Formats: sequence, structure tokens, C-alpha cells
Amino acid sequence: MNPWLRIVVIGAVSLLAFNVVAAFSSKFTGIPYSYAMIGSALIYFGVGYFAARASDSVGTAALAAGIVGLFEGTLGWRLSSMIGPVVPPEPLADDPIRAFALVVTVALVVAIAVAIGAVGGMIGRRQLA
Repeated sequence: MNPWLRIVVIGAVSLLAFNVVAAFSSKFTGIPYSYAMIGSALIYFGVGYFAARASDSVGTAALAAGIVGLFEGTLGWRLSSMIGPVVPPEPLADDPIRAFALVVTVALVVAIAVAIGAVGGMIGRRQLA
């Protein structure tokens, strides 16, 4: 497997596992689930850092983190909502405003992941020199 792709897969699986652990922790301890964003940001940073070291490109580092962010904004959010700390979504077919809000939210998660991954990529690439 390509090293860059391996980093993306490991990052996505790690983030999904982290979301599940954070959701259970939030549900049983009462700690706000929003605090998990700190852990997500660290994973995005790590994905960007290692992807830049594997590819020598900040752009591919940002792309790798963006893909991981897409997994978090879709599947990670769904897993968390099934566990309970976030409200499960109502069917979106009858409510185009909610559907649009969901799309915007996923886009924002991906944008944040890209930005943090790019910073990680810049630091990872700088250490190559």
C-alpha cells in the first residue's frame, strides 16, 4: 500500500475509533462531547505531518487531512449520534433546510481538517530539509 494512502486509512480509522470513545465518555461522564474537537484536531495535525513526510507536499498533506475530516463529518458523526451524546438526526428527506445545514456542517469539518492538516504538513515538510 502507498505510504500516503496508509496514513489516510490509519488516520480515518483512528479518528472513527476516537469518536466512538469520546461519545461513550461523554455519555457516561457528562463531559461535553464538543471537547473531543481537541483530539480530532491533533489527529488532523498528525495526518498532515506524516502525509507531508511521505509525499514532501503540503498540498497532499492537506488533502489527506481533508479526507480524514470527511470521514469524521459523515461516518464519525453518525456513529456518535448512534451512541448518544449528539442528537440523532431526523429524516432529512422532508426538510431541505436541515439537509443543507448538514452539508454545510460537513464542509466546515473538512475545511477545518484541511487547514490543520496543512499546518501539520508545513511542519513535517520543514523537518525534511
